[in-house]
Amino acid sequence: MRAQNGNKTKALGFESEEALRVALTSGLIPPELQEAAAHAAAGEDREILVAPGAPLADATLRTLRKAGVRVVDGLPDGARPVRCWAEAISVSRAAEGSEPPSGLCLFLLPDGASTIALAGEMLRLGCDRVHCSFEAAGSEQALIRAIDPPYYTLACAMEREDGPRA
Repeated sequence: MRAQNGNKTKALGFESEEALRVALTSGLIPPELQEAAAHAAAGEDREILVAPGAPLADATLRTLRKAGVRVVDGLPDGARPVRCWAEAISVSRAAEGSEPPSGLCLFLLPDGASTIALAGEMLRLGCDRVHCSFEAAGSEQALIRAIDPPYYTLACAMEREDGPRA
């Protein structure tokens, strides 16, 4: 992958999906960067590589290096675009009978038309920290990022085979 000026894009190498998850949830990656589009690829030995869509500030790069994040030139072939950094982490279904997670949750809406309805439901049920992201032209998908979503909304999305997914 090459930047517009012809130079290779810098990518950040996280040793595993768990390491990327910690970097995202701890605030090590600034929120405005997390919410921006990027490209992601699998590296060697479970490593996850993420190339931000915009250049990183020198202070951010220093902080990430101190935390053990590798900075590499470019991404391997097969890198995929992601609408936000959380999308670079694989989705896994929770074990039967386990408690639903609380905290940050990402909802995928295959039909973007239901985005406002779901966000409105969460607001009505007391979740006021909701962010929506709409896919580029040509796709109907949308994402909703919610912090501490209502149990009912989360449970419904986790049990569905079609419609909004958590």
